[in-house]
Amino acid sequence: MTPVRYRVWCLSWEDSEEDGSDVVSYDFMNHDYEKQDRGVIYVPYVSLGEPAEAAEAYAEYAHDERSGYEDTWPLVFRVRCPDGTTCDFKVDCDYAPQFSASFVKPSAKAAEAAEEGGAAT
Repeated sequence: MTPVRYRVWCLSWEDSEEDGSDVVSYDFMNHDYEKQDRGVIYVPYVSLGEPAEAAEAYAEYAHDERSGYEDTWPLVFRVRCPDGTTCDFKVDCDYAPQFSASFVKPSAKAAEAAEEGGAAT
């Protein structure tokens, strides 16, 4: 399977095409991770079939590696497709916090208050 290559850059940051990165599909079973090009975003074939998916992959890169977490989303990205055409996409960043709880041993004061039937303060 031939890799698909898109060029993506952020219009919201007033980037030019040279400021962007290539987003390239790869076969994760046969990919040589030691020969990856610097500045190229590699996405498994199963996740990269449409230009919108290239915009999303670059948006994740921009968020994580180019201080995109400091920006107000959505941002607009331009994608140059393999056939030379361009498409613009507005990409939003969902913020979904995850919370997890773990048991904490009660303090001596709380245990004492529980024995007395009162509430700990």
